[in-house]
Amino acid sequence: MDFHGCSCKNVTITEGIFGEIWIDNDGDQMFIDSIPKIVKSYTITNANRMEVIVITWGATIMSLKCPDKYGHSADVVLGFDDLKGYMNPLTNPFIGCILGRCANRIKDGHITIRGREYQLTKNDFNGKHHLHGGVNGFGRKVWDSYIAGCSVVMSYLSPDGEEGYPGAVLTTIRFKLTMDNKLDICMRATTSKPTIVNLSHGSMFNLAGHDAGETELKKHKILFNCDRWTFADYTDPIPTGAIHGVGGTVMDFRIPRILGEYMEKVPPGEGYDHNLCVTKNGQSGSLFVAKAWHAKSGRVLEIYSDQRGAHFYTGGQEIYSHFPCCILYPGQVYCHDLTYKFEVQLANFM
Repeated sequence: MDFHGCSCKNVTITEGIFGEIWIDNDGDQMFIDSIPKIVKSYTITNANRMEVIVITWGATIMSLKCPDKYGHSADVVLGFDDLKGYMNPLTNPFIGCILGRCANRIKDGHITIRGREYQLTKNDFNGKHHLHGGVNGFGRKVWDSYIAGCSVVMSYLSPDGEEGYPGAVLTTIRFKLTMDNKLDICMRATTSKPTIVNLSHGSMFNLAGHDAGETELKKHKILFNCDRWTFADYTDPIPTGAIHGVGGTVMDFRIPRILGEYMEKVPPGEGYDHNLCVTKNGQSGSLFVAKAWHAKSGRVLEIYSDQRGAHFYTGGQEIYSHFPCCILYPGQVYCHDLTYKFEVQLANFM
């Protein structure tokens, strides 16, 4: 990660303590021994009154505040006020954290690498599939951290065999807030053995403010730079392998659409939990993926990513690397760059 040439005079970072947990001598994070582990918080602010708070529990975005068109600031991501809320798997399955080693679902929790089979933990669809790295994946670990210039860097060493995955994996995440209201999340990983690595971030957005509820959420206009989607029967969320065009379906957000007018049309009427295919057109690097508007507040969110899949979930938007081979080999470096860009629109032009 290159920190050279960054200008930090308009961005400030304050380190604090969010809480502490207890771990046993084997490193499992439980309240059963006398070894405390500090969970740190980092408050990142810029001159435009944007504020992002990240914590080392799961490399989680706890809060993201930005002004609306009237200058009133609100937190636009879901989160908890204390560590107890984050540690409860019933109230917090994967809110705001890093998703890994593998974001999204793996059918039957079964993978094969170089002819060798591995059984991963099953934590989705009544214990049928593997989801977001398993029962105690990256989002339920305390990450090491430090401040580097105008960035917060977090790292975690996942041991060989964790959640059933082969190989020890070292992952580094950099959070950087820029002066033009971009939050860059840069993810890198290396491994000691061939393994699966497919990282993403699980923030869930409501541009009206996280406490505005479902009514304001449904008023958002949504646009996706996606022309296809990976078909999955709603009775089982695993994609079948078929890729369908979005034209003429409730998956078509190539022009802005009001979210609430489409959510109930998705079988079985419970909203979106679907993977869309980003339109690449032969381009490389980070591309425009999606945009969301909330007319009343004037807040606008644009999402950019260098990955090919956008998983649309009607509590937020999560960008996954779904299509390229997700096997990482020793000597290779896994890369995923994700950007959330925030703006204020004074009038409703869309």
